[in-house]
Amino acid sequence: MLAPGAHASGGVSYEGQQEMQANQELYNLRLTFAEAQTGAYLAGVTVTIEPADKSAPLGPFTDCGPLFHVALSPGVYRVVASYAGLTRSKTIRVGKAATQATLYWPAARDARTFMAHRK
Repeated sequence: MLAPGAHASGGVSYEGQQEMQANQELYNLRLTFAEAQTGAYLAGVTVTIEPADKSAPLGPFTDCGPLFHVALSPGVYRVVASYAGLTRSKTIRVGKAATQATLYWPAARDARTFMAHRK
């Protein structure tokens, strides 16, 4: 595994997905960003990783996705990810073995409706 904080992002193309998969063993947190209704991959996500012990956060990492891998010390983290004006957060326990998680956003049309109702 790499030093804590090392990260990689990609997977927009088939070749990019293959490259991310080939190197995934280097990272113990593997995130995927997708549209909830279709499962379509999303890129352009901003990610911040906040340790539960309140030590300095990692990031923000910009223009991430659809795959985002990061090496972390074992512990509990809050992943905060923003896309198209909507923020998702998830608390994740990371160990030495890989942890995988997917964060979902509504489809573009649904996101516009969601934002209009929030005003």
